[in-house]
Amino acid sequence: MRRLPKRIGTKGIEREYARAIIGLVPNVIKSVCTKNLPRIIAIISRAHDARMRIDAPHTDAGEADDAQALLDELNAAIDDAISVDRIKSEVRRLGVRTANQSRDELNRRARSVLGRDVFAAEPGLRSQMDNFVAGNVAKIKGLDEETRTRIERRVMDAVTQGRLARDFASDLKKDFGFSDNRAALIARDQIGKFYGQQNNLRARALGLKRYRWATSNDDRVRDDHRALEGKIFEYDGPGAPGIGHPGEDYNCRCGDDPIFEDLLD
Repeated sequence: MRRLPKRIGTKGIEREYARAIIGLVPNVIKSVCTKNLPRIIAIISRAHDARMRIDAPHTDAGEADDAQALLDELNAAIDDAISVDRIKSEVRRLGVRTANQSRDELNRRARSVLGRDVFAAEPGLRSQMDNFVAGNVAKIKGLDEETRTRIERRVMDAVTQGRLARDFASDLKKDFGFSDNRAALIARDQIGKFYGQQNNLRARALGLKRYRWATSNDDRVRDDHRALEGKIFEYDGPGAPGIGHPGEDYNCRCGDDPIFEDLLD
């Protein structure tokens, strides 16, 4: 029997998904905030000047009320610009890409080893896809809420504490960077999980029983995952203790190498 070819992996899909998430939420929030940044800076500057003038722990010049009114206005603008339907559409599109790659890679590897394509019914595929879409839409909405909360807190702290406008602008840039990084983490974790679920579903549908654990074989692999390299697990089993199957652990980049000999028994 020929040697099993290497996995292609999902890095390309993960990068595309991260770009999609950033475009759907962080860039929308960034655009609205940047457009209104001069107004935000003006309020923060007035609050700073008032604090210096009256030497009090809190300003009573109304800047906090002005800031909250502006934040309410920005939130309304962001609500209008973020489309939940578009989020669902993009999540499903990337989910379908992931599912198709799982199918194509399993066939590619089977053909290389067995000399033929393998096909099977895919029970549970629709419910698995629906769960992926629902779960990821919730995570993207959570990123939206988290990003807005960070920015609102940043604005109100700057106003009530009389911070310098330039310090606020620097911190705001960090918040935008945090949001982009969170989007990349969501993409990598969720695509890896869904890809692993798809592989497991298709393997069991084909009658495959077992797989060998395969890490990404680089310096980012966690020690407890590296220790699993080459070990054999059952698709129907619980996977590795405390870790589960490849892709199930947070940001796991490991994969499964199916043992195709099981089809010949």
